[in-house]
Amino acid sequence: MDIRKWLRQGTTAASDKSGGEGEKPATEAKAAEPTLITEAKAVEPSTKGTFVAPLCSGHIAGDEMFSDIYKIKESPTGMLLEVEGKMVSRTENIDDCLLGANASAEVQDDGCESSTVNGVDIVLNHKLQETSFTKDSYKGYIKDYMKAIKAKLEENNPDRVKPFMAGAQEEIKKIMGNMKNYQFFYRCMNPDGMVGLLDFREDGITPFMTFFIDGLEIEKLVPLAQSTHV
Repeated sequence: MDIRKWLRQGTTAASDKSGGEGEKPATEAKAAEPTLITEAKAVEPSTKGTFVAPLCSGHIAGDEMFSDIYKIKESPTGMLLEVEGKMVSRTENIDDCLLGANASAEVQDDGCESSTVNGVDIVLNHKLQETSFTKDSYKGYIKDYMKAIKAKLEENNPDRVKPFMAGAQEEIKKIMGNMKNYQFFYRCMNPDGMVGLLDFREDGITPFMTFFIDGLEIEKLVPLAQSTHV
């Protein structure tokens, strides 16, 4: 399903349900069915993985980037998705056995140690990895990534190629002018994969990530109760 249709159907349904009080994020209208928005892949559909949560992945590498549990909106230009998250602090238990510890027989404990992890929920939930770019290295990356998306559109949606290339150039100019404010995150080591941009709202405390819409696709997910994953 086209991601723009999904967004607009979701916001319309949410608006109707709320009695016309204004648009709501698409995610609020999709509670009944898990939806995976994935980084679209340059491979046949039969090779797609199945996930157990609503997620979003990118066109080229096929890795999950985020899910529809967040506030999601289309940018004014229609080129980007903005996914709003929040800062979180979590306590995670680490099993001593996994660390190769050899606990004394005289000491009785629960075999776990706790560690606190702080960060943006989108990054932590989807195991995104931070990377870094200089202006020159980002130019090299984004040039290749735009070519990859263009090739995908030429195959599947040729009418979209011209507006995508024109709009992408404008967005890239904005990104290059704001490089110092961004953190960069990816899910895989594939050089063709999508890199999400992390920034903060004007309040300085609300994180949001941006992704090129044409580099994303939606996948319906297996409900948790039906999943064979452990």
